Amino acid sequence: MGILDKGKQLMKLRKMQQQLKQVTVEAERLGGKIKVIMSGEFKPKEIKIDPSLLSEENSFQLEKGLKEAFIEALNKAQRIAASKMREMGDLNIPGM
Repeated sequence: MGILDKGKQLMKLRKMQQQLKQVTVEAERLGGKIKVIMSGEFKPKEIKIDPSLLSEENSFQLEKGLKEAFIEALNKAQRIAASKMREMGDLNIPGM
Protein backbone atom coordinates (compact mmCIF):
# COMPACT_ATOMS: atom_id res chain seq x y z
CA MET A 1 0.00 0.00 0.00
CA GLY A 2 1.46 3.33 -1.04
CA ILE A 3 1.70 6.47 1.00
CA LEU A 4 -1.10 8.09 -1.03
CA ASP A 5 -3.41 5.18 -0.23
CA LYS A 6 -2.58 5.50 3.48
CA GLY A 7 -3.26 9.22 3.30
CA LYS A 8 -6.65 8.60 1.69
CA GLN A 9 -7.52 6.08 4.41
CA LEU A 10 -6.52 8.54 7.10
CA MET A 11 -8.73 11.20 5.52
CA LYS A 12 -11.65 8.72 5.44
CA LEU A 13 -11.13 7.89 9.11
CA ARG A 14 -11.02 11.56 10.10
CA LYS A 15 -14.19 12.23 8.12
CA MET A 16 -15.91 9.32 9.84
CA GLN A 17 -14.75 10.59 13.25
CA GLN A 18 -16.21 14.03 12.49
CA GLN A 19 -19.50 12.41 11.45
CA LEU A 20 -19.62 10.35 14.65
CA LYS A 21 -19.09 13.50 16.74
CA GLN A 22 -22.35 14.82 15.30
CA VAL A 23 -24.34 11.67 16.10
CA THR A 24 -26.22 11.32 19.37
CA VAL A 25 -28.04 8.28 20.64
CA GLU A 26 -30.49 8.13 23.50
CA ALA A 27 -31.65 5.35 25.78
CA GLU A 28 -34.41 5.53 28.38
CA ARG A 29 -35.45 3.31 31.25
CA LEU A 30 -38.24 3.30 33.81
CA GLY A 31 -40.68 5.10 31.56
CA GLY A 32 -38.25 7.90 30.77
CA LYS A 33 -37.25 8.54 34.38
CA ILE A 34 -33.68 7.62 33.45
CA LYS A 35 -32.17 8.91 30.22
CA VAL A 36 -28.64 8.50 28.84
CA ILE A 37 -27.51 10.53 25.83
CA MET A 38 -24.23 9.49 24.20
CA SER A 39 -22.19 10.66 21.22
CA GLY A 40 -21.33 8.45 18.29
CA GLU A 41 -17.82 8.41 19.75
CA PHE A 42 -19.13 6.51 22.81
CA LYS A 43 -18.84 9.53 25.12
CA PRO A 44 -21.69 10.22 27.55
CA LYS A 45 -23.12 13.66 26.83
CA GLU A 46 -25.93 13.76 29.33
CA ILE A 47 -27.51 11.64 32.04
CA LYS A 48 -30.92 12.63 33.34
CA ILE A 49 -32.52 11.16 36.45
CA ASP A 50 -36.03 11.98 37.60
CA PRO A 51 -35.85 13.33 41.18
CA SER A 52 -38.44 10.76 42.30
CA LEU A 53 -35.75 8.07 41.96
CA LEU A 54 -33.29 9.84 44.24
CA SER A 55 -34.07 8.08 47.48
CA GLU A 56 -32.45 5.23 49.38
CA GLU A 57 -35.35 2.87 48.76
CA ASN A 58 -34.99 3.41 44.99
CA SER A 59 -31.22 2.91 44.87
CA PHE A 60 -31.33 -0.60 43.38
CA GLN A 61 -33.85 0.46 40.73
CA LEU A 62 -31.81 3.55 39.92
CA GLU A 63 -28.51 1.66 39.63
CA LYS A 64 -30.06 -1.06 37.47
CA GLY A 65 -31.82 1.46 35.23
CA LEU A 66 -28.67 3.54 34.76
CA LYS A 67 -26.62 0.50 33.86
CA GLU A 68 -29.21 -0.74 31.37
CA ALA A 69 -29.66 2.68 29.74
CA PHE A 70 -25.90 3.17 29.45
CA ILE A 71 -25.46 -0.28 27.84
CA GLU A 72 -28.30 0.38 25.40
CA ALA A 73 -26.87 3.77 24.40
CA LEU A 74 -23.40 2.24 23.97
CA ASN A 75 -24.80 -0.54 21.78
CA LYS A 76 -26.65 1.99 19.61
CA ALA A 77 -23.49 4.09 19.19
CA GLN A 78 -21.46 0.96 18.33
CA ARG A 79 -23.98 -0.08 15.66
CA ILE A 80 -23.81 3.39 14.09
CA ALA A 81 -19.99 3.37 14.10
CA ALA A 82 -19.91 -0.11 12.55
CA SER A 83 -22.34 1.02 9.87
CA LYS A 84 -20.15 4.03 9.04
CA MET A 85 -17.12 1.73 8.80
CA ARG A 86 -18.97 -0.54 6.37
CA GLU A 87 -19.98 2.49 4.27
CA MET A 88 -16.33 3.47 3.97
CA GLY A 89 -15.34 0.12 2.55
CA ASP A 90 -12.09 -1.73 3.05
CA LEU A 91 -9.67 0.42 5.01
CA ASN A 92 -6.98 -2.22 5.58
CA ILE A 93 -6.40 -1.16 9.18
CA PRO A 94 -4.18 -3.58 11.08
CA GLY A 95 -5.92 -5.09 14.08
CA MET A 96 -9.45 -4.30 12.84
